[in-house]
Amino acid sequence: MSAAVGLAVIKKEGASALMKGSMLFSAKRVADWSTRYFFAIHAEHRLFGSEATVSQKFTASLLGGLASTLCTIPLDVLVAQVQQVRSVVAAMLHRVLTSDV
Repeated sequence: MSAAVGLAVIKKEGASALMKGSMLFSAKRVADWSTRYFFAIHAEHRLFGSEATVSQKFTASLLGGLASTLCTIPLDVLVAQVQQVRSVVAAMLHRVLTSDV
């Protein structure tokens, strides 16, 4: 199913269409993972010191993931809005280009 969709996109828009939005998506992933590691390590050292047990490291990881999520939610919203605007603009452009006026 996914291959069929991908092939249809390539046929209609070309291979470069598969990379639409990849830069914004990549930036979001970098921000997500780097903040997750930063907050997890910071929580571990602040709360438990350098000799944390496995359960303490797990707790620190959960706290780091929570903090990362709170920081990167605005990027998720931005990505969704950019994609929505692109869809609307593409639809409007299509209407203008295909109208008989």
